Amino acid sequence: MLLHLAPVWYALFSPIYRFFNWYRIDYALTDKRLYFTAGLVELDVTSAELPEIQNLHVYVGLMETLFKRGTIRFCNTNALCFVEKPYEVYKQIQQTAMDITTDRQFPNQLRPQENPGYQTRYKP
Repeated sequence: MLLHLAPVWYALFSPIYRFFNWYRIDYALTDKRLYFTAGLVELDVTSAELPEIQNLHVYVGLMETLFKRGTIRFCNTNALCFVEKPYEVYKQIQQTAMDITTDRQFPNQLRPQENPGYQTRYKP
């Protein structure tokens, strides 16, 4: 009986679900991976290796501008949604990924003593 109103119910409850789901998203940036959990009903945990993160960019839409947040997209399919201070988080992810990549290319014994073009703070 109420099934024929399914599109109406979806249109009404989808924004409400998204609003509450945005506050249930948590992120953790370690020296090796980026973890993010999301879900209102059930909790989903996803991780991404930092050296494998590519095509990293920030998107700040109208709704996110109102809440002073943004979305960080990477690898063309994954996104960190509704992130506080998205540009700072973007820079931190990019810097940590660069540190790990450089550490793999120049292990501690082979790393040059001085490199004016690269300032690493990563300590394995």
